[in-house]
Amino acid sequence: MTRLNLPTIDELITLANARSDVCVSIYLETSPLKLNRDYCRLELQGMIKKALTEIEAAGFDKRRLATLKQTLEEVAGPDDFCLNQANSLAILATPDASWVFNLANRLVNQLSISDRFYLKPLFRALTFSQKAYILALSENMVKVISLQPESEPIELDQPDLPQDALSALNLPSMTASHKGPENPVDGSERKMRLADYARKVNEALVSLDQKDDAPFILVATEPLASIFRKEATVKMTEGGVMTSPDKLSDSELIALARPVLDQHYQDELSEVRELFEQRSGQKLVAMDVAEVAKAATYGMISLVLVDFDRNISGYIDENGNIEFSDEPGSYGLIDEIVKRSLESGARILAVRQDDMVGDSGIAAVLRYPLGQTETESQSL
Repeated sequence: MTRLNLPTIDELITLANARSDVCVSIYLETSPLKLNRDYCRLELQGMIKKALTEIEAAGFDKRRLATLKQTLEEVAGPDDFCLNQANSLAILATPDASWVFNLANRLVNQLSISDRFYLKPLFRALTFSQKAYILALSENMVKVISLQPESEPIELDQPDLPQDALSALNLPSMTASHKGPENPVDGSERKMRLADYARKVNEALVSLDQKDDAPFILVATEPLASIFRKEATVKMTEGGVMTSPDKLSDSELIALARPVLDQHYQDELSEVRELFEQRSGQKLVAMDVAEVAKAATYGMISLVLVDFDRNISGYIDENGNIEFSDEPGSYGLIDEIVKRSLESGARILAVRQDDMVGDSGIAAVLRYPLGQTETESQSL
């Protein structure tokens, strides 16, 4: 069994291409609170029992069924199940292999049994990673708290991060000049000192910024807040928390930062909708399922937006032609379209219906117009 926190794009493509005589996909709402874990375990055991009963009723090979049962029951066991719980658990299993993901997103309980994995809930988890850093900054202190979907928030001991402005600048006072306290600096000199302080803080954070795509949420007051934003090269949320962090506990900082992260994701969706509107006039948008399937097959998609709650079943052939169907053997068309889009480097956003563009359940921004080859597009 492989236990992971979030799938990488390569892992997601591998899972999307996986085929077996039986693929079990289980998504379970869990809780980081210990008092809820017994209930979650019982829910999981019930879903596993249902899956095994359905597979057995279909006449599945008994030896392979026994192997699958052992794999699934290991996940639901008391020793393993209680580790690293987040808000949801994804279990993907065949008789030959299994993967477990702890997710920050709250997902409804779902069970799928097919010859391939049901992956759309994982698309949602990748859309909004719930990762961020809280930067609590004042002249008196610097603190960085890491928000991760799979673990409790922790304060980071970041190398070279200043403790405060005075130690960073090697000064006895932010207001006194080098000639002594009786000669205070003017406002412009003080701002220059704050800018030097901001640059030193930023330099210490660059390694975190390069590590992943998590934004920094700034908790600070003016003028330091504006000065840091001007000097910063790390990725930051547009909004922040305009208050002094000096007397705030970690839990208070986290409570103030969470709405900022939510708004950050809403701002990203607003930018995506604006992009669709802009590209629509350039005939670089596909809004119909059949068009998007064709574009995904030929690597034409740069970004695809999918309705997280929409299920459309059928088939897609090697040329991107679709056939809608609910008969046994059919599969989720959106999953297959997303898989083909990922293979050509497209960005995937899985959203609720209210955040969708169009009403087909899927929409794409194209690299070049439908009916035009990539060579023709590059020659224009």
